[in-house]
Amino acid sequence: MLEEPVIKRLTLSRYLVQLATQNARADQEVAGAACINLLQDAIEICLLAALDHLNIKVAARTEVAQYLDKINEAIGDELPFRRRLLEINKVRVASKHDGITPNRKELQGYVSDARKFLEQATKKVMNVDFWSVSLTELLDDNEAKGFLLEAQKEFDREDYEDCLISCRKAFYVEFESWYDIEKDDGGLFGSWAPYYTRSKEWKETNVNTPFDYIALDHGRIDGDLTKEGIDHTAFWNVWRMTPSVYRHKDDDEWLVKHDLNKIEEDGIKERAGFVLENSVAILLARQSNRRMIKWVRSNTRYVVTLRHSKTVVYRKADRSGPVSATTPEDLKEMTVDYSTPGLKGDGQYWKVLHYDGKTIISGYVPEEDLKFGE
Repeated sequence: MLEEPVIKRLTLSRYLVQLATQNARADQEVAGAACINLLQDAIEICLLAALDHLNIKVAARTEVAQYLDKINEAIGDELPFRRRLLEINKVRVASKHDGITPNRKELQGYVSDARKFLEQATKKVMNVDFWSVSLTELLDDNEAKGFLLEAQKEFDREDYEDCLISCRKAFYVEFESWYDIEKDDGGLFGSWAPYYTRSKEWKETNVNTPFDYIALDHGRIDGDLTKEGIDHTAFWNVWRMTPSVYRHKDDDEWLVKHDLNKIEEDGIKERAGFVLENSVAILLARQSNRRMIKWVRSNTRYVVTLRHSKTVVYRKADRSGPVSATTPEDLKEMTVDYSTPGLKGDGQYWKVLHYDGKTIISGYVPEEDLKFGE
């Protein structure tokens, strides 16, 4: 896998060659000079990415020919278009330092050969596709990454509205889905939405469209962003600039809110580019933070046998305290997590949990009411 600095250089090189291509088509003298300078920068940045990937150190002032020599030596092969690259460099020097305007008849040929070089060189040296490589590749494989890869393809196809929607889907999966108050229906896991939004009354008053089921806790989110090292401004900009989406269950159809101001044609390319870049950066920051967190992981499920039918489960580790539930008569076993001394010093209690798809039983059971390998 490529390192982040290498991918950043390749994406910059790709952006510059796209600008060079646009200037090659422009019917202005100054555009020719811009084209050749952008093209040379794109080539040099790609060569620097290759050197980084091969872990080759070079001096600050190194010529293109020397870059090529070092790379050729490292890979044991010759990169293509050497003569053409040196010609592009010569024309760039004349344009930049001597004010000599490039021959416009030659520009399209320079652009075509430079693009072929970039495609072949990145494949030969780094085994990646120059036109599709992005920082998204650094994300762990999951649903959010899939949406961002799709967003990248849509951006390249100039489907900017779909790009914004795909970015929002990735955003929804990673962040918003945790605040879906439709989860607060007695299931095992509820939402992270503010407590007051979870009541039936609040929903009846405030939920007017499917998108209103997402009730964000801004305070909690900002706290989480700080802990995870995510840029708050970038996060909320992505949220503001993309159309709302909603999906209650993983296999449900996606619903999209068609906000006319967010899909306005004027400036949509720039907005989509900003959103895509920042969406990837946000998820990379979250991924990096998660990798630094250490957990004791186990796939073991610890189960104990109940001594009696209709065992009393207490809300606290205290048999004189409130009762959480009484187990059904046919329930014989429960999952346990840990044991703890009782609040009143009357022995050990075990934290228990039972969920059968409808009913949740959670609380504490005195140790004497359980069997352990008897």
